[in-house]
Amino acid sequence: MKNSQPTLKPPGHSVELPDEFEDAVRRRAYEIYQERAGRGMESSPENDWLQAEAEILAHQVRRKAA
Repeated sequence: MKNSQPTLKPPGHSVELPDEFEDAVRRRAYEIYQERAGRGMESSPENDWLQAEAEILAHQVRRKAA
């Protein structure tokens, strides 16, 4: 069985993000999807995207504050 990656797009996205930020969020959202699917949990692309975006932003803020 082939494991296909879902196409993740920012929900209601109206602000242009730098490509590297969007790529990082997309990768993390897919990881979140895989983690939930591996535990048999339901997942939604919108929630996965928002969680990933929040994690990446928090990481960037912590890094800049250090």
